[in-house]
Amino acid sequence: WSDRTIIGGTGTLKYIRGDLSVINYAHLDEQNVTGCCNSTHILRYELVEGPLQFGKKLDVSVNGLSLIFDEPNDTSSSYGATIVLEGVVYPPGTFDDYGSTSGMLADGTPQLAPIGKWNCRGWWFSEDQDYNPSEGLFSITQQTFQFDDPVLGPVQIMTEGKDFIGLNETVEKMVTGATDALKGHRGSCMETLVGVNASNGFNFTFDFDTRQVVGIKDAIDKANSISMTVFPNPARDMLYVALTELESGPQYSLQIADATGRLVDQQTFSATSEKQDLYFNISTQPEGWYALVLKREGLVVGSKNFSKIK
Repeated sequence: WSDRTIIGGTGTLKYIRGDLSVINYAHLDEQNVTGCCNSTHILRYELVEGPLQFGKKLDVSVNGLSLIFDEPNDTSSSYGATIVLEGVVYPPGTFDDYGSTSGMLADGTPQLAPIGKWNCRGWWFSEDQDYNPSEGLFSITQQTFQFDDPVLGPVQIMTEGKDFIGLNETVEKMVTGATDALKGHRGSCMETLVGVNASNGFNFTFDFDTRQVVGIKDAIDKANSISMTVFPNPARDMLYVALTELESGPQYSLQIADATGRLVDQQTFSATSEKQDLYFNISTQPEGWYALVLKREGLVVGSKNFSKIK
């Protein structure tokens, strides 16, 4: 069992912030004869509230001569070889003004005046290791944009996600971090392949949509202040849960989920004081790991793990 931080999302969860618990367990059967671990993920998250604060486009011209492409070896799978690339950042509208194949000369030097640098590292995702796929998914990458914004000053933005081959193909990527004036931002960007430059590198446009993490810190602080005591752990028949630092008024629910994420029991209550004691009869539940998840008005505000034994 391990806890991990959620660093980004896309779609309706592009402003996500939170964490998740990962349960890894061996599971050998006819569908998984290799001995690999299966895992269950339990998410706890909130969504950022606040106005759009960085919504603009950037043009990026990739230096095709900078490509470092590792062949498969003992430490990388047949379709997991690493990729490293670099390029330059141009102001929005550069490719509209100078053409979708502009931006980089054949020798890998910038054709125009860039405003920053772009770096990319990731993993090849072509099963046959063909470097010239014509369409579809070809890599999963992490990208860093380092540039001088006329309003914000020098900033860095980090993104992560899938990349697709296809002219004018657009894919949504996560904004996983930022620095300086954009520190604490969450959101996403739309990556569009618009052309190939003279160095045989790609030209992309990136349309960002990020929000500052505001109006959520108090909720996180309150969630962290709730104390949950579980006894005994491991447990056989009865499980006792003591909650403190609750808010009077809101409706709470305490749920028990098994290692597959299936809900096996829950109790709902309205807190009339800062303390609440709950009891669960788990005598009929099978052995294994379980998660206690506390929700307030539908939002996760606490969790604990326990094990059931015979």
